[in-house]
Amino acid sequence: MADDETKDGGEEQKPSMIKKLMMPLVLSLVTAGIAIGALNFFGVISIGGKAEMAEGMEGEEGADGEEAVASGKAGMPAFFFKLYPDMLVALTNNGKSRYLKLTIEVMSREETVVEGVEQYHPIIRNNLLKLFQEVDFDLVSSPQGVEALQEIAAEEIERVLKQYHGPNAIEGVYFTSFVVQ
Repeated sequence: MADDETKDGGEEQKPSMIKKLMMPLVLSLVTAGIAIGALNFFGVISIGGKAEMAEGMEGEEGADGEEAVASGKAGMPAFFFKLYPDMLVALTNNGKSRYLKLTIEVMSREETVVEGVEQYHPIIRNNLLKLFQEVDFDLVSSPQGVEALQEIAAEEIERVLKQYHGPNAIEGVYFTSFVVQ
């Protein structure tokens, strides 16, 4: 009698074939989404990062944003190249040794220009180090001095690219890290 009750009232139904196939698929999609989100969060991959970064920079940097709009390149994606490793420059101030450590990134809307920066990276880095060593410590310790340093760097990069690579369109030089000690 106990067997009759389990068959009639408590019999378990077997999952359909669709449920058997869908469960692993859904679990793998959820796992992949979590993994991609984590990689994006930790900066291992970027999901739409360059275009969003360029749009954000146009809003923050008035002069560069105005140049991009005036040249008709505002909607184009921006390409970046980070000069590596960080630059460490020895400065002198009233006979005392001071140091400047910077991380420099170059931006252009033309990928070939960024490829040129990468190709001639050793020359650009050498010339920038020489220029930065001649800079007065008081200049780098003021906001106006930092902007002047960015302009000097942009001019030197453009000069090197013009000499070795041809036409260029450097849109910006950004100091993503700047430490004076």
